[in-house]
Amino acid sequence: MKTLLRAAYSKMPYGLRVAYGRLWPLRGRFYRMTCPARDVEQTLRDTPMFFLLGSGRCGTMIITRILNSDPNAHVLHEPFGHADVLTRPRARLHPEYARYYVQHYRRYEIYRQIRRTRPSCYGEVSSRPRVLGRAFQDAFPQARLFILVRDGRDTVSSALNRHQLKHGGFEKTSDAIYRGSKPAENEPLDKPWNEMTHFERVCWWWNDAYRTLLDQLPETPVIKFEKVVSDWTYVQTHLVRPLGLALDEADWQNALATRSENAAASYVVRPTEEWTRDESETFDRLCGTMMQRLGYGGAVGQ
Repeated sequence: MKTLLRAAYSKMPYGLRVAYGRLWPLRGRFYRMTCPARDVEQTLRDTPMFFLLGSGRCGTMIITRILNSDPNAHVLHEPFGHADVLTRPRARLHPEYARYYVQHYRRYEIYRQIRRTRPSCYGEVSSRPRVLGRAFQDAFPQARLFILVRDGRDTVSSALNRHQLKHGGFEKTSDAIYRGSKPAENEPLDKPWNEMTHFERVCWWWNDAYRTLLDQLPETPVIKFEKVVSDWTYVQTHLVRPLGLALDEADWQNALATRSENAAASYVVRPTEEWTRDESETFDRLCGTMMQRLGYGGAVGQ
């Protein structure tokens, strides 16, 4: 039955899914009326929990699949996405709103997932709630948080390949991970947003994602996508053991062998090695400092 409901939801017109996401205040109110308060508190307190937060196109799907290799864990990829995205612009600017959203809605959705699946560990790997890091810390003090990062050059190329950031800016795209991704009115920019090229906007989008995460979660461990997909020892040391997950190297290899559901069918943009000099300089100007903070080089080829 649940599989049928998920299939039906996936076929639902995008506008209806967005409308459903906008109903989060009503759904939260319903949950607060029907979920036993004491059981909510105890369940959320006693269940090991983690969140890996990053930008879009940073490998969340494949990492979710790796961590779900533990049959007793319940790890979700981009859950509750439309509600997270629709609240992002306001939550990004107003921490009290982010806390309200998490306390009055998100924690109840997580509780319901835990009660339904009874996992040994609950986790989320997602880009959509990247402005909610501090609110997650406040609501789930026992949870482990991580910042998931992929080389900005590869992320920018992947985002460009998706054809999702064109036609008037991120806020109008049909891909939810980019909604709400636009500079605040008082944010200093090298040039006005409406004068920035498509490439410049994508670079800004990547830099903004990690600026937000590092500002909110300055002491949080950073997990590098490139290491996760190439080094089992790294995965074991930085994720499997800290999270107490029951998976081995064979599980990891099997997960890597499966193509991600949201991988691009074909690439229509040039790889980073073929960026023009102007594009490389633009990337360094907008993302170079953040690349250094995250332990990557700046210019193409570094």
